[in-house]
Amino acid sequence: MQSLLITPKDGAELELLSALLARLNIATTIIEEDDKEDIGLGILLQEANRNEQVSRESIFKALGRS
Repeated sequence: MQSLLITPKDGAELELLSALLARLNIATTIIEEDDKEDIGLGILLQEANRNEQVSRESIFKALGRS
């Protein structure tokens, strides 16, 4: 099943939404900002092209090293 991610603007809105969803018997999970970043990084890694080989020289060049 799909999920819905809602970012409230402040603590009061978070409490209001949490109370509403609890009253509607909708399961919720609170995730921290770090967790959202980890999820985004995981999505990028899944979408990465793993078939293309990159040379060591091009990596060091991109990093600004010789």
